[in-house]
Amino acid sequence: HTVSEDVLLQIRLLSKQRRLRLSMHVAESRDEIRLLQRKKSGFDKLYQAAGWDITWAPEADSPFDYLRRLGLPSRNFLAVHAVQATDRDISLMKKSRTPVAHCPRSNKETGVGKMPLKKFLDAGTTVGIGTDSLASSPSLNMWDEMRYALRIHKNSGVSARDIFEIATLGGAKALGMEHEIGSLEQGKKADIIAVPLPEKNTGDLYSDLLRETKSCIMSMVNGRIIYSPQSSQSTPRK
Repeated sequence: HTVSEDVLLQIRLLSKQRRLRLSMHVAESRDEIRLLQRKKSGFDKLYQAAGWDITWAPEADSPFDYLRRLGLPSRNFLAVHAVQATDRDISLMKKSRTPVAHCPRSNKETGVGKMPLKKFLDAGTTVGIGTDSLASSPSLNMWDEMRYALRIHKNSGVSARDIFEIATLGGAKALGMEHEIGSLEQGKKADIIAVPLPEKNTGDLYSDLLRETKSCIMSMVNGRIIYSPQSSQSTPRK
């Protein structure tokens, strides 16, 4: 809603020519929907401050409908947030195989609402969990993000195992990197973390981990340990 249609079409062409993936915040707020539907919205002040004519804004029933018209949604287009996605939007995304980045705590902090995660999962949409940024989230801790996601979505039928799935392999698929990372398999990069085992065993390891784990005790990237309690300690001077 702040990039012209002509520029978006140029971006689409460039991404195809250079085989670049695209990422865009889409359907994040209700104001965004109202702007596209030519209704009064919070973006009126933004356009005024920037010296833009409000008629320059795109016109469509929804952001996904507008982007579909431009031919942008695809497996190489990552839709971030998608809080306001309707059932029709979810159907459009399923057909175009568009992945989604779910940033639940950012959505809470900015007051835009709750993304219909269960509907996306039921539709078979690829979903990954993201922390967004410190500008709109209290931390970049994935465990905190996962815990909060489970808390707000469990009543709709989303399980702790679902949360682990979208935080690992789901995220890798959303980035088009599922053949390299996202699961512990032969031939993939050894991107691994180690965490303490939960003290309480309820029979549901995924829930137990989300309940107790605060952070990792070892991080490995492509087979190389980049963090461990020993490596984080400062070396005494001689």
